[in-house]
Amino acid sequence: MVTTRNSVFLWRRTILSLLIFGFAISFAFAQGRTIKGKVTSASEGPLPGVNIVLQGTTQGTMTDAGGNYSISVPGPDAVLIFSFISYTPQTITVGAQATIDVVLAPALSTLNEVVVVGYGTQRKKDITGAVSNIKSDEFNKGAISNASQLIAGKAAGVMVTNSSGDPGANASIRIRGNSSVRAGNDPLIVVDGVPLSGGNTTADGDLQNIGNSSARNPMNFINSSDIANIDILKDASATAIYGSRGANGVILITTKQGSSGANSVEYDGSVSVGSIAHKLKLLNAAEFRAIAPTQDLGGNVDALDAILRTSISQNHNLAFKGGNDNLKYRLSLGTQDLQGIVKTSGQKKYTANLNVNQEFFKKRLTLNTGIIYSVVNDNYAPVSTNAGFEGSLIGNALVWNPTRAFIKPDGSFDQFSSSDTNPLALLDYFQDKAKTERFLGNMSATLKLIEGLEYKVNLGVDRSYSERTIELSSLLNRQDILGRGYAGVNDLNTNSFLIEHTLNYNKNFTERVRFTGLLGYSYQTFNRSGKSVSGKDFAFDQVSYIDQLQAISQANRNISSYKDPKTELQSYFGRVNLNMLDKFMLTATVRADGSSKFGTNNQYGYFPSFAFAYRLSEEAFIPKVFNDLKLRFGWGKTGNQEFPAGASQAQYQITRDGLTRSQYDNPDLKWETSTTLNAGIDFSLFNSRITGSVEYFNKKTVD
Repeated sequence: MVTTRNSVFLWRRTILSLLIFGFAISFAFAQGRTIKGKVTSASEGPLPGVNIVLQGTTQGTMTDAGGNYSISVPGPDAVLIFSFISYTPQTITVGAQATIDVVLAPALSTLNEVVVVGYGTQRKKDITGAVSNIKSDEFNKGAISNASQLIAGKAAGVMVTNSSGDPGANASIRIRGNSSVRAGNDPLIVVDGVPLSGGNTTADGDLQNIGNSSARNPMNFINSSDIANIDILKDASATAIYGSRGANGVILITTKQGSSGANSVEYDGSVSVGSIAHKLKLLNAAEFRAIAPTQDLGGNVDALDAILRTSISQNHNLAFKGGNDNLKYRLSLGTQDLQGIVKTSGQKKYTANLNVNQEFFKKRLTLNTGIIYSVVNDNYAPVSTNAGFEGSLIGNALVWNPTRAFIKPDGSFDQFSSSDTNPLALLDYFQDKAKTERFLGNMSATLKLIEGLEYKVNLGVDRSYSERTIELSSLLNRQDILGRGYAGVNDLNTNSFLIEHTLNYNKNFTERVRFTGLLGYSYQTFNRSGKSVSGKDFAFDQVSYIDQLQAISQANRNISSYKDPKTELQSYFGRVNLNMLDKFMLTATVRADGSSKFGTNNQYGYFPSFAFAYRLSEEAFIPKVFNDLKLRFGWGKTGNQEFPAGASQAQYQITRDGLTRSQYDNPDLKWETSTTLNAGIDFSLFNSRITGSVEYFNKKTVD
């Protein structure tokens, strides 16, 4: 029995050992299973440098010069992801395979992407003019206060220069340089199909002898997070569709739309920290004493440090979107708090954006509604562009004696001179605030009349109201301010109304001959008015001077108002695009503009353009390394009517002497005309891994 019992125990132990050994072998095999293979392209053969990653891990490898690879996987459920630039990624489950060969297909060419042009869209491959397209994922990042900062450095021939470092300050945008001596050089801005009026929408302010502050950026009202893409039209063949307003180029801003699918909520936010990028090297107190001992006042201060700070800015955005095949929506809410590095300066912005797209009658009728509403609160520092010898805040800080303390022993500011202003006193005794509300709305209806023919009516409204208040305390030692004080309130109202009718026709005569045509009519009005109240000699420093304006004497109070003559712009326009064999593209455009700005002898201007493109890459003699190579030639005329409203009309003003003429009429006043000749080469190599364009243009402006 003992022998039998020991034999049974021995067998059990042997079987258990075999099972453990078997599991160990299986586990080791599962951990060390190797998959091999080759990655190729149908057009280029073996692909070196393809990334192969085990899904859900950081484990991966790359193909060698011959496209070969080898990777360990844990088991048959493992999933491998093959990815390579300009190719569509592939995901493959290993299963029982030991060798996996993969053929990657080129990704959808960017040439088939749709680009927004005036009054429509085109495939990038069909464009005959000079157009740059910048998508949201290509925008500049950081503490962005307006849309112009998104595209700085992103498009050839487009220069964006900030007027100052003040949050929300205006930016100069120049497309292919300056074109005009007097009529303005800013491009036309179009938001979701509505051309903006241009010019400043924030009320100006009289800073007295401190000078003028920089203008606010008219694009501050748009939340940068709501922008889907920005298209920039550069040459006359692209901008002539905007006629008398297209000479300086056109910037088309398209905001994000809703999408079909389950309702979703998106949030994005950021916090940024800012400081002075480059601080001038000034003498400190010890160095100043060494060279000017007679002016040593015993103190030790740094005036620049006293007026500057490390700024902290925040940006928060919440978006709701969803819909189905017939109804899509997107609602976004945003708040932004930008601090300037100069104390007291900053901007707070609150925005709401709603886009709704609805289709009826089996998609024959489409309604689109877009609304942008914003409130922008600006806090200005006493920094100006033309302060004169007395200087503004920065100038006063730069010349301040570092041995002179800002505060006297009695706790008051040391204001020893009216020309060398104490920078801390100027900060404390100066208040400059502006509040700007803006509403931009557009509604369009598109009706498919017959196959390929669509009629669209578009209504747009752009209204803004701005109020700016400025106070200079009577305690500030500045000429004509000390003992008097100053306060002013300025209002600015702008509004614009747009109605457009367009007919679009698309027809494929054959598989390789395509035609698109556009006919349109546009009518837009612009109104601008404002008023101001200002005064000096206030009785009480404990109460806001703004609230005392009605109490000061009439001799010390100024009241003024203005209303620009109404500007009306009536336009007729048309465009033809012809594409033959995906090789030859022709575009012809004409627009006739009638504007009340023009003199009675020049009521209408006519602006034609022509452009031709030849896709060389369709020819057999072009090396296959080019997946696109296109020559472009264009010629066109555009106009510039950015001179003051009513400049051609007789104007009058009311004075103590009654109604007097302030301006004589000029019946011959006309727009500037720019004629542009453009030639370009667009190229794309190695499945769009390298893309670019080379442009030559000659632009001449007359009248």
